[in-house]
Amino acid sequence: MASKVTPLYAETRILLDLTGLGGQLISPSNFVPKGTHYQQALTRLIEQDYITETLKGKRYKKYSITAQGKQKLAENLTDEKFSFFAVAGPKTTNSLLRFLREENATTATSQNGHAVTVPGS
Repeated sequence: MASKVTPLYAETRILLDLTGLGGQLISPSNFVPKGTHYQQALTRLIEQDYITETLKGKRYKKYSITAQGKQKLAENLTDEKFSFFAVAGPKTTNSLLRFLREENATTATSQNGHAVTVPGS
């Protein structure tokens, strides 16, 4: 199974799971699947400012998605190379639905000529 986890897949899963948890600061155990592919993807996403990392106390890090991270998620989801290779559970599919609904609301607003806001930012 680990051989199917590409950088695109790992980044998309992390961004999708983090998006589904809302705009709050989240512990990595709540959104990062286990495995080195995912840890490497998390590091890349932080370095590229798609995810912010905040130190809580002396040892605990919490994370949140940025507006750029939501744009990256949209790009990844529309990439023809991305697909789920296993059954996606309710947490993942509900995160995807929430993201698509937010994007749809933003698109509808921009087409009507009103001010565009990025949900959750």
